[in-house]
Amino acid sequence: MYRAVLTLITTVFLATQAVAGDPVVVFENENKEMNTAIAEARSTLPEFLNYVASGSSEIENFGVKVSLQGDEYIEHIWVSDVTVLGKGKFRGRLANAPVNLGRMKLGDQITFYERQISDWNFVRDGKGYGYFTVRVIATQMAKDDAAALAGFLSAEPLPVRW
Repeated sequence: MYRAVLTLITTVFLATQAVAGDPVVVFENENKEMNTAIAEARSTLPEFLNYVASGSSEIENFGVKVSLQGDEYIEHIWVSDVTVLGKGKFRGRLANAPVNLGRMKLGDQITFYERQISDWNFVRDGKGYGYFTVRVIATQMAKDDAAALAGFLSAEPLPVRW
């Protein structure tokens, strides 16, 4: 059985800025809620990528969560400064300090493929859209932390208008 590790950005408001010391939450691969969140994020990824590519001035920042094979298990980690290299290939910087990725560290540049993206986010008008996996993690957070996060997240992960 594999375990997946997901890094939650404590200060989600800084989703695309590198953050060290973020809490790590472990989910089993069979976790239905997390798998549903990842499937929803992946199913809406084309709309998100088109929106980001449009260069809309409404986007305050954005990032993606990428699954990377670690030393012992798969780690899902936020990536910032994302650029498209073409044909489903991207480059970005680790926005969290990895816990299972060998010598990789916060801020390291990585290359990854669209199939590795497990979540996405953008901030518009001070509200966080996407964050499908974070919404699942929030159900396991302390009430005060979950309430603070709820104040930042949009009511629904998808915007009414792209």
